[in-house]
Amino acid sequence: MELKENGEFAYEYKLSGCQGIVEGTYSTSKNRIKFKNGFRYSKEYETFILDSLNNSSADTTSVDIGFPFIPDMSLTDWKISSNTITPIKKVDCGCFIEKSRHIKR
Repeated sequence: MELKENGEFAYEYKLSGCQGIVEGTYSTSKNRIKFKNGFRYSKEYETFILDSLNNSSADTTSVDIGFPFIPDMSLTDWKISSNTITPIKKVDCGCFIEKSRHIKR
């Protein structure tokens, strides 16, 4: 987890073949952090891309492509400790569940 001073974050997860990155914004209140996925990592973006692919094709065949599972970081708050942050609830990364401490960088 990388927290930038300008209120942006980058969450990189990986376990064997299951890996990815989520970027977005965050806000803090007391000793909690709330994350919000950036547009590129949202269901709205997936819908936007699929619609534009379907609307731009010359024939009427629907494009059916798979998108990777992207964890929705807004579903849980994170607790701030001295030099770590920990999700209050489990974070579903698609092929594994994460609920451990993360070192702040």
